[in-house]
Amino acid sequence: MRNYNHRARMSTAILVCLGINASAQDTWSPIASFMGTARQGAVSFTVDGINGAFVGTGNDGAFRNDFWRYDQATDSWSQIADLPGVGRMYAAAFSTGFSAFVGTGKTGNGSSAATYASDFYMLEPFSNTWFSIPDYPIPCAYAIGLGTRANADNRGFVGLGIDAGLNTQNAFYQLTGSSIVDFAWTPRAPFGGTGRAYATAFNVGNAGYVGFGVDNTNTVHNDLWHYDVYPIPGHRRHPVRAPSASLHRHSPSARWDTSRAERTTQQH
Repeated sequence: MRNYNHRARMSTAILVCLGINASAQDTWSPIASFMGTARQGAVSFTVDGINGAFVGTGNDGAFRNDFWRYDQATDSWSQIADLPGVGRMYAAAFSTGFSAFVGTGKTGNGSSAATYASDFYMLEPFSNTWFSIPDYPIPCAYAIGLGTRANADNRGFVGLGIDAGLNTQNAFYQLTGSSIVDFAWTPRAPFGGTGRAYATAFNVGNAGYVGFGVDNTNTVHNDLWHYDVYPIPGHRRHPVRAPSASLHRHSPSARWDTSRAERTTQQH
């Protein structure tokens, strides 16, 4: 097993875009401070139809399962229903349209299998209700969640992270199905780079991007990979216009693409 010695940091940073007039553009302004306890390793997400964001879980000296909503219109925080599972940090989270999903994460001190979670939950924010969905196939922490959007065809993915044996993963799964009665984790093409933790993920419409992080040799990466979502069997293909042709090539099946030369540094 490998030990990881990382600088303490927040795993999730949330930037809320405020409606600011032209005279105040390109500036940072303080907003209402988070109403929960100060913590690290929290998750955050936004959902369609709600003018704000959600933040929860993390570690404030203890593993937390509380969740909070930030309301942009009133610049205020309010507590919502707790995540049903045990408290955790470095969980994975993503949203698809009007629903959000949270799971996995580190749930205790030490390196036993019991300290890495696989349970997953869906939040219906308009009813303030959590639902249990199938466990993620690999108990892990530091995984990434990725939601992509293409009109009504929203998709959610989870991958990478550190498993209970402290090995970095490059596995990548899609949450398939349309409701809690038929959700399932379906394996997709493994991440195109080396397995890693502390990676970063974001979407541009229906295009997913994953990169950075640290691998099993403590090598820190700056590579960035594009995930070609379409076509997946049974779904039509939507062409994607990438910001740069060097970052994207259309491919005949779901796959990972990068054409940037990777530069790595050694973690100290």
